[in-house]
Amino acid sequence: MEKIHISEFLIGMSMGAATALLFAPYSGKRTRARITQSAINGAAYFKGCGEKVSDAILGAIDEITQHKEGFAEAIRRGLTRTSKLSAETRACAESEPR
Repeated sequence: MEKIHISEFLIGMSMGAATALLFAPYSGKRTRARITQSAINGAAYFKGCGEKVSDAILGAIDEITQHKEGFAEAIRRGLTRTSKLSAETRACAESEPR
């Protein structure tokens, strides 16, 4: 791989900056205003995206919580039913003559 010296990099960067200044379609003041407006628009866009993601996450958490509570209730009912069946089985086994 070819080594690039820092001086070559700086020369290339300077040439790119000079070319950008020569061919810039707007004045400095207008360019700064456009950059500022683009930054404001970008920030608003990402804020909106963040709010959508936040809402989606909160909705998912609510749904998981509901399912978790339903699952816990199903387990409680199953354990209660199992205990009753176990007690009934023991009572039946004890009442049978040997």
